[in-house]
Amino acid sequence: IQYLAACDGSGNIEEILGAFPEAVQFDYGNYTFSVGRAGNFYVFQEYGDKMFSLNRSMEAEQEAKTYNLLKMQGVITDAAEENVYWYGRDDSRTVVCDLSGNVVAEVEYTVCGLDAVLEMGGDGRIYLASKTELWQLQGAERELLCNFGLCDYPFSEIYDIKEQGDGSILLYGKLDGGHCLVRA
Repeated sequence: IQYLAACDGSGNIEEILGAFPEAVQFDYGNYTFSVGRAGNFYVFQEYGDKMFSLNRSMEAEQEAKTYNLLKMQGVITDAAEENVYWYGRDDSRTVVCDLSGNVVAEVEYTVCGLDAVLEMGGDGRIYLASKTELWQLQGAERELLCNFGLCDYPFSEIYDIKEQGDGSILLYGKLDGGHCLVRA
């Protein structure tokens, strides 16, 4: 039986959270686990059509509708996890969908490239970062917040984005040959 555990920074187990749901018990290597802002768990297949939320007892609460054509990349939530979205990509765009499978935002690769990472702020705003730009998404609308290329300082790789409690955005990537954390 496979279990999910909380570990400290050294890899020592601090708490056994529970056994994987039966649906993923024998196929756990094909699933990615994500934790929402309020502590709920989300499980998805990177290339597949399964994504669902788990409660703290590791029981499946809700299954999401996904598209088989997309590579699922992650789950983003607001502070209370009232708004939960998954995001992924297909041949021409990055999309953000609700758990019913409705597209709530999309950005073409000509705008964001293939390396985009996403985050939802505590207030529900969606941010997308690429190696050269930081965007705020609202449905079909998008607002350019920062253009790193214009500053002549683009990332060579972008790995993650997080909103802080004060509303600032942190970007983790590779810049000038080293890994760095940048406040946008």
